[in-house]
Amino acid sequence: MPFHSMEFCMLLQQAWVGCERPSHVEVNVGDRHAVIPSFRFGACPRLSYYRRNVTPTLDCDIVGGHALVGWYGGPIGNDKGLIREAISSHLEFCRARGAASLFFGIDERDRATIQSLGDLGYLIGRFHTNTVLFLNARHVEDPLQLPKKQREERRRIRRRAEEAGLQVKVLRASDAVKDTELVRSFLRRDGVDDAVLPPRFIEAALTANLPGLEVLLAVTPRNESAAIALNFAWGTRYFMWLGGNDRQFAKPYYPSDILYQHAISRAASLGMKEIQAGRSPYRIKFAYGFRPIGIMAALHPCHAIERERAAAWLAAQEHRHAMLYPEVGLQSGL
Repeated sequence: MPFHSMEFCMLLQQAWVGCERPSHVEVNVGDRHAVIPSFRFGACPRLSYYRRNVTPTLDCDIVGGHALVGWYGGPIGNDKGLIREAISSHLEFCRARGAASLFFGIDERDRATIQSLGDLGYLIGRFHTNTVLFLNARHVEDPLQLPKKQREERRRIRRRAEEAGLQVKVLRASDAVKDTELVRSFLRRDGVDDAVLPPRFIEAALTANLPGLEVLLAVTPRNESAAIALNFAWGTRYFMWLGGNDRQFAKPYYPSDILYQHAISRAASLGMKEIQAGRSPYRIKFAYGFRPIGIMAALHPCHAIERERAAAWLAAQEHRHAMLYPEVGLQSGL
């Protein structure tokens, strides 16, 4: 996973506020392996938000994964036994420091890891929702493998953007530093605390030579940056990680729509099996055929907090997510 690479972990240690005291676990036996990148969290603004955005709050020391700036942060590996061994080592570390263990970002399809976590005493709950589109060769030439009505609507958008002269460039990450504020555009638009995605972190990510990272940039005929996407090509998956847009170019250019279309075609042309577009906003992603996949959280109290309180916090997060994004439930048929 791109979010588990050593380079990504080093980026967090150096540029993300609140990822303190790395406590990574790695177990290797021959060609079998398991990895848990994790940190003891300090004043992380995103974690501070989730600690207190529901009742009851989660007021205890926490060691865990870092999916607050990705969407995966749990244990990974190619051997179930070694994953369990890595989790056990991680739990010993947490208990010795009087901290709870919290993993955000476990794909609900990873049943083996979820079972191992449950067997070792973790409480499991739905934390958020990822969006996934399964790819085939037809997506290379036409990213709109959709029902007829949806397909025609999105083709009209593409024609208007092309007629207006919008172009998409594929850039090396380091060439996009000048567009750091475009990546962060949602902060000002939605009134979000600047610390949630600080410019220092974006600039560091773009210059850290992260494996698989590339940038898609939509530009107007005057070479104005209209929308940007920071994506990872990794294994058989393409990840649309971070992005932003300048709303003054919404019409006639539709740059965000065009970046979705371009990303789907690009992922398919690279031979990827699926493309993941992350969390909210959901409606535009569902319009392009993405489907919801649960992102699970796993919380082990480790005596740092009462088990009942931990279970209630997880349940409250799941309820909050369902209330905020009813379209996810509708798309899932829930």
